[in-house]
Amino acid sequence: LWNTIVFGPISQLLGWLVSFLPAHDLGLAVVLLTLIVKVLLFPLTYKSLKSQIEMRKIQPEMNAIKKNFPDDKEAQARETFALYKKHNINPFSGCLPIFIQLPILFGLYYVVIAFISKTSIDVSTVFLGITDIKNPSVILAFVAGITQFIQMYFSPSMQQAANATTEGQPGFMQFQMKTMKYILPVFVTIIALKFSGIIALYW
Repeated sequence: LWNTIVFGPISQLLGWLVSFLPAHDLGLAVVLLTLIVKVLLFPLTYKSLKSQIEMRKIQPEMNAIKKNFPDDKEAQARETFALYKKHNINPFSGCLPIFIQLPILFGLYYVVIAFISKTSIDVSTVFLGITDIKNPSVILAFVAGITQFIQMYFSPSMQQAANATTEGQPGFMQFQMKTMKYILPVFVTIIALKFSGIIALYW
């Protein structure tokens, strides 16, 4: 199943991309493969962003629920999920694109390692003549971390958390989102430093 769904398609697509790129630049092939994956996942990403925007719109109603049931967590949860149902919002849809990309990410890592050792093409692993993506790259790792921070900072859910804090309604969700804004970029940087430049390029 792993070979059929993840390893095989990634391997074939990567081989095709490397074969026609100048100097058979493997790093550039990874970048192009990443763009293709992003395009394929765009419907899910769009749905996730739409859900986050809708969550932002119903924030006043969610605040009203907290005021109406200040000491009843069960009632808060019940009314909150009823509100989600009313507006056709899936609060977990934002996680779906990330969960789908995780097997692709690890699949890409193992594909590249296997590709380098088995291919008959004279592949260049030095991305744009700057850094060897076979090895961990400090430059790419920090670029990946900074990029992740920028994405988190400008995401609708982060803007919602910032607005709620400004209005004096920090809450657990706002605290969690603000924590993720800093923790996730650090996590991405550490993973990229531990494995190879391939991870950083994809992220």
